[in-house]
Amino acid sequence: MWVPLSTFTVCAASLGLNYAWKAVVINDLPADYKKKARIYMFNHLSGADPMLVTLVGKRTPLICTYKDALHKIPTSKLILKLTGHIAIEFKYDKVNDKKIAHRDAVKQVMKDAKWSIDNGLNLCVYPEGKRSRDGSLLEFKDGFFRFAVEHGVEIVPCAINNSTTLWPLKSALIGTGVGYLNIGKPIDPKGKTVEELKHETRKAIYNALKECPTFNPEVERVAELEDA
Repeated sequence: MWVPLSTFTVCAASLGLNYAWKAVVINDLPADYKKKARIYMFNHLSGADPMLVTLVGKRTPLICTYKDALHKIPTSKLILKLTGHIAIEFKYDKVNDKKIAHRDAVKQVMKDAKWSIDNGLNLCVYPEGKRSRDGSLLEFKDGFFRFAVEHGVEIVPCAINNSTTLWPLKSALIGTGVGYLNIGKPIDPKGKTVEELKHETRKAIYNALKECPTFNPEVERVAELEDA
């Protein structure tokens, strides 16, 4: 367990040394976070999001799933693999003109995820599957909700807000500002369908976003989650 912990500790220290960024945690980890491995699910806004995720990872073992596109960054593939994080491999779909997750690779991802949970390592997942361009919460992918239902793994909904001020989209330069992390209460998948669990988690993350002082309803409001 020390490998993922040490990685996040270094990253969190880097966040602390970056005087242009400030991180605020609104609600803390579950009281029993050391006793049970869970899936921590985060919305995704910016390249700065992983630095906010380190606020969880420096305190409890956390294995992240990530797109294999990160392997294009020098040394990142070696570092990510050595620290036990799980790559999701993509291939180009010529028919639909887009990249899709490689089916065999997804099976291996779920196998590695199960091993992590069984060995007391939490998972970090971005269920939207990509960054939101306008800040609104996107639809969630089924994959890890199905995993949670099949294996009885609780989900911790986590909201990230205002991280685009820390690192604006389509910019190589970082900005300045305050990023917010709001951690919700664990959600038990027992007795729920994949769709029910997915909706409950998305609603919980949305409500957590609304508790952030930088939440902008003009841009981030999601009508179907207001009425749900």
